Amino acid sequence: MSKKIIMISHSSNLTGGGEDDFFRLIKYFSEKYYIVSVIPEGPRAEQFVKYSNEYLIIRDIIFPFLGFNIKKYINYLRISFLKIFKLIPFFKKHKDCKICFVNSSVCMLEVILLDLLNIPFVISIKEKIEPGFVRKIYYKYLNRNAKKIIVISDFLKNEFENEVSSKKISKIYSTIEEEYYLEIKQNTVLVKKDDIYEIVCIGNIYPLKNQKLLVEAVSKSKHVNKIRIKFIGKVLDKKYYEHMLLKINEVKDNEIIFEFTGEKNKEEVIKQILNTFCIVITSKQEGMSIVLLESLFLEKPVVTTNVGIVPEIIINEYNGIILKNDSPQELANAIDELIDNNNLYVKIKENCLNTFLKNFKLEKYLKEHENVLFS
Repeated sequence: MSKKIIMISHSSNLTGGGEDDFFRLIKYFSEKYYIVSVIPEGPRAEQFVKYSNEYLIIRDIIFPFLGFNIKKYINYLRISFLKIFKLIPFFKKHKDCKICFVNSSVCMLEVILLDLLNIPFVISIKEKIEPGFVRKIYYKYLNRNAKKIIVISDFLKNEFENEVSSKKISKIYSTIEEEYYLEIKQNTVLVKKDDIYEIVCIGNIYPLKNQKLLVEAVSKSKHVNKIRIKFIGKVLDKKYYEHMLLKINEVKDNEIIFEFTGEKNKEEVIKQILNTFCIVITSKQEGMSIVLLESLFLEKPVVTTNVGIVPEIIINEYNGIILKNDSPQELANAIDELIDNNNLYVKIKENCLNTFLKNFKLEKYLKEHENVLFS
């Protein structure tokens, strides 16, 4: 029998960088190893199951990592208690496994059970845990018990090392499946939009993604009547979404077209990026933005807040535009600059792909994960 790997996903959402990472790895490892997977319920569960020799489907719940919230902690504990009765027998069945890959640090229950059952694990940290005192406790725990810790940016590496000194950390940038994107690009008909500048903002609708910054910015643009804004993502915070709608009503007189498409599958998202003028990332916090990588590979200029991997990869006005502050006026000025300065637009567009090829090749990403798991 080939080597056995337990692979644990944090989510099976239709879109998301973590889900894409997990799919790439499970697909690659399934060609070489015996895959035992733990998969949350969700639209992509069947896709993950396809590459698993054995699997367990569990309820979708991740540790609430965006801030201190008693209600969310209680709900997490309640659902986790029910999951235990499925996870323990499954893990015990596979105690002979030499290594387990945990796709995200928010799989806290799974990590604790693996540790209690003495199953060695490697964990990938893709997000910053809040509040700070929880992060400190958890990172110390991981440093003591994980075999290796993978981070997806220098930003997250520094965050970890601010809490605990560690020799277990490996940095591996996330990536995308290049051939898949090229195939869609070759089969996509580009739609010319005369005198309309369509701007796309991709990400689930909730405060951390900060999409209202874009709503406030476009009303300040010189080209306000030529801009169309498209938000692609699932509404996770209804109150925040309603607040965005109120902001939109305030700027309606400017005849800006706003569209909320809801969640889209990967192919539809890629086609949308190919047919847009530029991408805007407004996040307050990111570990690794897959949208940024997609923009680079598909040669679409991106205007982004200075979060996560951005300062490691983007050189301002060379392969993108970095905002210094969460300022609507600054974002409006950056959009106007791309519209007015065609030389800058073309320069950024031309440098996007080179940046991707230098840092994010898929083959390198897969080999680095394999080396960490089996070193």
